Amino acid sequence: MVFEVCWVSSLVKTGEDAYTDMYMPAEGEVIDPENPDPNDISLEMIATGLSTEFRYGGHTDPRVTVAQHAVNASEIGGALDYGTNEQLCLLHHDSSEAFTGDMSKPMKPHIEGFEAYEDEWQNAVWDYLGLPVPDRETYDRMKSVDLAIYRFEVETLFPEVHREEALSGIPDQDLAVEVSDLIDFDTSIDESRRRFIDRHEDIVTSI
Repeated sequence: MVFEVCWVSSLVKTGEDAYTDMYMPAEGEVIDPENPDPNDISLEMIATGLSTEFRYGGHTDPRVTVAQHAVNASEIGGALDYGTNEQLCLLHHDSSEAFTGDMSKPMKPHIEGFEAYEDEWQNAVWDYLGLPVPDRETYDRMKSVDLAIYRFEVETLFPEVHREEALSGIPDQDLAVEVSDLIDFDTSIDESRRRFIDRHEDIVTSI
């Protein structure tokens, strides 16, 4: 089932105020984007949002959904024998983007307040999952996986002329697994959505 996102207005507005302050995924919840409520979030909502968002603005061949990136991260965590909670955190480390969209990293510093806004949504996701905000040690372990995947994505998907600049300042991550053996890019929107949900359910049932 595909959950489309439609925009609705709680008030009749005109002119420059015509756009709504609320949005409603097709499954029915109305969410205030300024005050995300964990009770309004669902796994299906996250999976749909992430599977229709593409890494790097979609400017790669093949395109990589954020959902597939998240599955890759979680599966690498599993191969590294990370705990189930850490694997779940890796699966959902970008789940705020189901609601905020995946803004390319070079643009974020130019949008005042965006990163704090994104953090607010991510904290709502952690609350929905019943997980604490990752502590520094957990965050660093997750970040090592994320950066290892980023390096592989850049080296694999970016034109050679852009790779050096994109990887400037990004250290090699000394992981005890071969990242290239665990990453799958070539998945459709529907497939990446299904794999995200399946991975979530596999982890949750083992906790």
